[in-house]
Amino acid sequence: MITYKKISHDDYDNLLDISKDIWGGTDYLPHIFHQWVDDKGFFLGAYNEYDKLVGCAKLSYLLDGTGWLEGLRVHKDYRNLGIGKELASKILGIAKEKLKDSEINKIAFATHLTNVESININTKLGFKKEWESIIITKDEHYIPKFKIEDFRIEYFNLTYEDYLKLDYCKKLNGLVPLSFKFEKVTPELIEKMNKSNQFISINGYKGMFSIKGDISFEPFETKVEAIDAFYEYFSVLAKENNLPQPMTSICKEDLSLKEVLINNGFNTWCDWQPDYFYFVLSDIHPIN
Repeated sequence: MITYKKISHDDYDNLLDISKDIWGGTDYLPHIFHQWVDDKGFFLGAYNEYDKLVGCAKLSYLLDGTGWLEGLRVHKDYRNLGIGKELASKILGIAKEKLKDSEINKIAFATHLTNVESININTKLGFKKEWESIIITKDEHYIPKFKIEDFRIEYFNLTYEDYLKLDYCKKLNGLVPLSFKFEKVTPELIEKMNKSNQFISINGYKGMFSIKGDISFEPFETKVEAIDAFYEYFSVLAKENNLPQPMTSICKEDLSLKEVLINNGFNTWCDWQPDYFYFVLSDIHPIN
């Protein structure tokens, strides 16, 4: 029998047992587990008859007022038993109550093109796709060409007003797409990113990044030279810290760069078609 309740700090070891089989053992959840237990979101767990954690799902509060659905995991020995669907249903129900009570202003999540079941289920629930882009990276066995000391690195701060003026910001309609999470830019988000030193200049090219179990980066200039500089630098960091290869995303309108990106060793997960989706639910009334 599976029961569902809030996760506690005591569940950490069992979470490690779940995560060791996620993404080749590089799952980010162990790094933020205790933070998720303590924050004001809702960290939901599925427990077996021995009260062992065997699955989880998370509702996080973003600074733009979004209730963000993430962290859906099921232990490999408990898959195909409907636990994942039940976790998704229950965490969505909790999010809907928060939306009804105006604690959040919308519910959203990110998913990949290959997650067909999730896309179909959530579309029927009323979620609408608001953004799509293309994830690009390099081969998982890619060996960096440079060393850290070969790069010119500067961290810098941005004001909210200056961020809004960026062509990059305008192109993405104010969305910040880092670490498989989409968030509308706000003064609070920019302040948080400044404090975390997430704005970086690499060999003169400016952009931003996030490290959450893997490395996600976004150059502000959509140039192959900028993408390559960022990738080379973060691939060195990834290798030094035993992390997966870094990744970034481009819009469909940037596919004119495809051939040059391929020549520079970049590839995609789905043959250069949009595969990185942002879904939003902002009205619960028509949904049963």
